[in-house]
Amino acid sequence: MSRRKRLWLIILSSVGIGLVITGLVLTYYARRMEPMARDWIVQYLSEKFDSEVELKELKVSAIPRLHVVGKGVLLRWKHRTDIPPMIRLGEFSFQMKWGELLAPEKHITLIKLKDFELNLPPKNNQPKSPEQVAQERKEREEKREDGSGVSVVVDEIVADRTIMRMWPREKEKPPKEFELHELRLYGAGAGQPMAYTTRMTNYKPPGMIDSKGSFGPWNSEDPGGSPLAGAYDFQKADLGVFTGIEGILTSTGKFSGQLNHIDVVGEANVPDFRLKMAGNPVPLKTKFVALVDGTNGNTSLKPVEAMLGNTPMLIQGDIIGEKDVKGKNITLDAVINNGRLEDVLRLAVKGKNPMTGSISLKAQIDLPRGDVDVIQKLGLRGDVVMHGMRFTNQEIQGKIDELSRRGQGAPGHNEIAQMRSRVDGNFTLGDTVIRFRKLKYSVEGAEVDLAGHYGIKSEEIDFAGALRLDAKASQTFKGMKSLMLKPFDGLVSRGNRGTVLSIKIEGSRSHPKFGLDVGRTLKKKD
Repeated sequence: MSRRKRLWLIILSSVGIGLVITGLVLTYYARRMEPMARDWIVQYLSEKFDSEVELKELKVSAIPRLHVVGKGVLLRWKHRTDIPPMIRLGEFSFQMKWGELLAPEKHITLIKLKDFELNLPPKNNQPKSPEQVAQERKEREEKREDGSGVSVVVDEIVADRTIMRMWPREKEKPPKEFELHELRLYGAGAGQPMAYTTRMTNYKPPGMIDSKGSFGPWNSEDPGGSPLAGAYDFQKADLGVFTGIEGILTSTGKFSGQLNHIDVVGEANVPDFRLKMAGNPVPLKTKFVALVDGTNGNTSLKPVEAMLGNTPMLIQGDIIGEKDVKGKNITLDAVINNGRLEDVLRLAVKGKNPMTGSISLKAQIDLPRGDVDVIQKLGLRGDVVMHGMRFTNQEIQGKIDELSRRGQGAPGHNEIAQMRSRVDGNFTLGDTVIRFRKLKYSVEGAEVDLAGHYGIKSEEIDFAGALRLDAKASQTFKGMKSLMLKPFDGLVSRGNRGTVLSIKIEGSRSHPKFGLDVGRTLKKKD
């Protein structure tokens, strides 16, 4: 071996030995610093979250920078053992410069979290007095001034999977649970909100929600009261998981408030919304304002602007759960002004639309909990006006035209055709049967007052009432029939003019049967 090669070998060996010695020294000091690191981490978490902190394992290594790994972290909010730990963390890790360990304000570029669970406790039923809050704030400020407190600034926190639960006050009720994917928090400093991005699993209807915004500062007195604001994007949610309805929902919006009380402003679109019973898709678009209680999912809907096909609707109400009972009750007030009758009927009636026209509606909607078809548990009560109506079944429309001709005293005048009619009614809906206490049907020359019911599933009709015609009985026919009826004009007349007949309508939607109740007609005095 040449002299030059021996020289290089000696230099490289010396450098290698030096690096090993340096590594051993740094590792030794890193191990010596573990108690110091544990102390400031525990102190910081304790002060930040007002919690008792348990840290099962902490390791500090020194190459290339200080690398800190902690495992088995539990934070018990206000030392409470009657509720789950507020924070449960399988592992955290971060790197920092050597000098940061001794600095009064520690700066960390990135913290990685694994198996992160956040259990937000119910709101404190015994809040502290303003004097207590002011005193604690003063003590925290004094700690920062005398250096006994711990200040930490974090550029970014990464948690690939987070479970967040919001616990209600009622111990018997389960928590509201959310699964967050790819949670990123930015700019975590003392008393400052953090920017965030995340993807969240929504279980009903199933889908992924992308969200970004700001969170914090952390409210140690009421963790659920920590501020939250941002925007969300919810795509391709399948409504088919709900019994009785189908469609794919897309929703976007903004929200603000706090973790346990959120104000949401957004839009939701279901281009193929349908009831499974009828199966006819009708596009549904909504603009809404909602107040959401994150601890139990109870929601108050401010006026919701909805568009069902070409029919505008205004809806408001509440979605409320009950103690010890699964599911929620939905109670809404709905208003339709001059909507399209065919949109409403296409949603509720199988097959071809039975009629066209306009509809105005004021109704109260009750949708109780229960895993049954929506139409089976849906309750409605209200008032409806349908006008400009024409039947798509030409046989039925022909009978309406004939009724109008006879009512006007113009039988055989076939130019009277495609007559539009009107319905005014007071109704209730329950057990898939719609019942009319008062139902007035009118077409030019005739008016029908009815009461009865119609089965939405069975399509059976059962109504009875009175038919009033402008013309006298003898004027509703021509020729010999007209002459034969003249003696009866007085028996079925309404005063000195017109005709009153007691009628009944039975059968089915596709094959209705119109009948005359002779006995009641002859007894009727109107």
